[in-house]
Amino acid sequence: MIIIMTRLFIILGLFFWSGMGNAALLEVDLTRDNSVVFYAGSTMGNFEGKTSEIEGYISREDNDTLGTGRVHFEVDLRTMDSGIGLRNTHMRDKYLDTAEYPMAVFEGRLSQWRIIDQNGSEVTASGMLKIHGVEMEFSPEETIQLMGDIYRISSNFELNITDFNINQPKFLFTSMKKVVRLRLVFYLKTADTH
Repeated sequence: MIIIMTRLFIILGLFFWSGMGNAALLEVDLTRDNSVVFYAGSTMGNFEGKTSEIEGYISREDNDTLGTGRVHFEVDLRTMDSGIGLRNTHMRDKYLDTAEYPMAVFEGRLSQWRIIDQNGSEVTASGMLKIHGVEMEFSPEETIQLMGDIYRISSNFELNITDFNINQPKFLFTSMKKVVRLRLVFYLKTADTH
């Protein structure tokens, strides 16, 4: 339910990397329809939560190789919406402790890529995912699609919330499953450095 990012994320294919030319920074395009969605199961049915509040970047120096490209993404957990106000309050205050831990953060480096076709690649980033004050090694795999001068990034993965010291939500006779599925779709553009 909360882990959204996380792992948010990350990316790039050889065509993508070399296509950056001398560009040193790609950042999340906040004008696009970005989304981070978690899917949770419970004894009383399934539900989802989502937010569009993801920010971050991929940066490199002109002579960097793929393995040295830096990646940083953050998801604002205070904005996760499950569609029910009381459930949102419990999720944010009782389980995610968003007053103290407002962001899920992934930070790492690009590590592998596989070109799918002329418009897409699969990429893996290796680094640390931090949620609820707990850091864990994480290596998400993403698909990248080139759409003109914009890159569409998508990633699907599962997280066990108890790995991040988040209590398993329970209420009366119902409980949420510990493992949640996440789907991230967001867009990167060349940063305006002027």
